[in-house]
Amino acid sequence: MKATEALFGMQRFGIEPGLDRVRALLARLGDPQDAFDAVLIAGTNGKGSTAAHLAAMLAQGDRRVGRFTSPHLVQPGERIVIGGEEMTAYDFEQQAERILPDAQAVGATFFEIVTALACRAFAEADVDVAVMEVGMGGRWDATNCLEPVACGIASIGLDHQAILGNSIAEIAREKAGILRAGVPAWSTARGEAANVLKSEAASTGTALRFLDRDADAELEVRSLGWRGSEMLLKQPGFADLPMRTPLLGRHQADNAGLAALLALTLGATTDEVAGGAAMTRWPGRLEVLSWRGMRVLLDGAHNPAASAALAGTLQRLGVRGVGVLGISEDKDVASTLAPLRPHLTGVHATRAKWSPRALAPDRLADQARIQGLAVFGEHEDTAAALDAAVRDAEARQADLVLVAGSLFLVGEVRARLVGEETPDLERWQ
Repeated sequence: MKATEALFGMQRFGIEPGLDRVRALLARLGDPQDAFDAVLIAGTNGKGSTAAHLAAMLAQGDRRVGRFTSPHLVQPGERIVIGGEEMTAYDFEQQAERILPDAQAVGATFFEIVTALACRAFAEADVDVAVMEVGMGGRWDATNCLEPVACGIASIGLDHQAILGNSIAEIAREKAGILRAGVPAWSTARGEAANVLKSEAASTGTALRFLDRDADAELEVRSLGWRGSEMLLKQPGFADLPMRTPLLGRHQADNAGLAALLALTLGATTDEVAGGAAMTRWPGRLEVLSWRGMRVLLDGAHNPAASAALAGTLQRLGVRGVGVLGISEDKDVASTLAPLRPHLTGVHATRAKWSPRALAPDRLADQARIQGLAVFGEHEDTAAALDAAVRDAEARQADLVLVAGSLFLVGEVRARLVGEETPDLERWQ
């Protein structure tokens, strides 16, 4: 897998905002992005879950659907799904080998290359519509070189401040960069972020609508539990639409609602929307698995807002557990840990093996203690951390083991739980 390794080695060179390189690369490939309709999904948290719901809904009809998301949990091909099937390692390698010469000629960055690779794969597979998760921000993200037929913006919070800005308002303006004149858009953003989006939409001539109480549509959540959420989507002038999603958490109900509104805007029927919502799968996001008889909950809560949503779900479920935590060093570690304190009897600090950005376990443990969390262990090896957490959970009669903080960590642990081999690829993006 030499080409895949070479591609992922390019992550070390970081991110360079701008669209010129990816446009030049796509032009060398024959502009494959023009061969299908695209939907852009931006946001801080929930954009991947929204994309997963939307792709599942659109696929219920006679459409051939592509889905592009990032990062992957275990295999790079998870990022590119066509007709419900993830790209195989072999096919990803073949695409990477073909694209690298053109990518190097224009100086494209890692994410720009993967975005273009996905576009060519979608074009060659004759997809009708591709649901594209925006990587970071919106205005200068590589996905923004596509001309969408609809846009979605999920919740907005503080993350990637070094690139996007230090305030909610600044970050919201960057996310709003995907909006287009005359292109329908929906959002679940609230508060200051929603106000900024409204202003940006007015300046670009975008028909932006919101899912919220007393807004353009409302989501009535009727039940939340281990089987997911049941809700009722309400729009003035339309019949109420009952839906359920198997994804856990109140925030996932919002993501399903946002996807439903986009799907209906694109012409999906209510049966297709409800059917797709019920069939949605999104591994590593409040996903329940088992290890040695213990319930293990996986969640890539990597910033304060995501951690607060996770804590809210744990509270509603009425459970306490033992944590296996690993967080990237460039995140707001203290504010990510704080919401979890009431729901964990203690934690094992570790880090993802293949993530150079991961905070060292001893430093994470120090931060956990400052937040009032009991630290049961510090581990360089994630397998040792998981096994120790299971033993502690059994001894303390905890309800579960929670693996959280970084999707890179979640991916490594999940691979072990399901018996999958993790590729030897560094994880930066």
